[in-house]
This record gives sequence, structure tokens and C-alpha cells, in this order.
Amino acid sequence: MKDVTFTKRIKIVESIYDDHETLNPKLEKIIREQGDRQNYRTALKAHMTEMNMLKEDNSEPFHELSDYIYKESLSISPAFYKPTFIDCWGGLYKVGHHAEIHDHWPALYSFVYYVNVSEECSPLVLTDCGFHYIKPKNGLLTVFPGWIKHFVPKQESSHERIIVSGNISPKSIYEST
Repeated sequence: MKDVTFTKRIKIVESIYDDHETLNPKLEKIIREQGDRQNYRTALKAHMTEMNMLKEDNSEPFHELSDYIYKESLSISPAFYKPTFIDCWGGLYKVGHHAEIHDHWPALYSFVYYVNVSEECSPLVLTDCGFHYIKPKNGLLTVFPGWIKHFVPKQESSHERIIVSGNISPKSIYEST
């Protein structure tokens, strides 16, 4: 095996969903109702909903968000593709919560969408290309390649950090449409 270092610019999405003031309260309500379903078994050391909220009852707000995520992910994709959302979950960080460094390989793209945050909440930190800090802002969507390592530092703010995250891959050419 040989380690090779490549230097390449990587495209990510950082965009604000226009209708976030209407969508976000609906997402927050569902995330709070779900509570912690993962019991800290994942890299996210915070309250985490079911892994695929797109399959849960009353998931319409998550479907609205997934349509937006798909459209935005096309802006950084080198080719048109049909997405498969591998998973999509809600997270609620309180003081002391964090996300360990991890990636989402083999997902094509991973995303974080900010539902209810303040400027004092912990940022998302992408680490494979130096350190890129993404400060939380309500309605902000970030989409990045799934292989990029990232983490969230310990939440020090008393304002809860409520997010939706997940992973997208291309639909297999062998799957029916």
C-alpha cells in the first residue's frame, strides 16, 4: 500500500432554505417527540431520533427537506443522479453533547441542516482539508462528500442545537425507478 496526498478543491453546499421559518418548527416538534432512540450508540453523543425519519409516521416535513437537499446536492455533483436517502435523523444537543470524529463512507454525500440553533452553538468541523468550520444558522443546509471526516465539538451553550442529518447515495442502476 502506498499513501499519496492529493490537493484538490472540494465543493460543498452551504445554502439557506427559503421557507425554513415555516418548516423548522415542524421538524423540531417531531425531533422532540421522538426523543433519544439511539442511546449514544453512534458517533453522535447527543439525543438522536430513529435513523430513517423519512419512513416514520408524520414524516412530511422530512420529505420536504429531502426534496431541497436533493436539488442542492445536484449543484455539487459532477453528473446528474437519482438519490437514495440512506438515512435521515434528527439530533438534539444539550450542554456537554458532541459528535465524535467520523465519516459516512460509502455515502456519496452527507448533510446537516440546522433546525433551531444560536450563534453560540457548536459548529460542524470538516477535517480532511484542513479545518473548515461551519457556524450554525437556522435554515442553513450543508452538503459535503460522505468520505470527509467531521465532528462537532462539545456543546457549551445552554441553547439546544437541533439539527437534521443524513446520507445520500445514487440509486443503483439496477434498481427499478
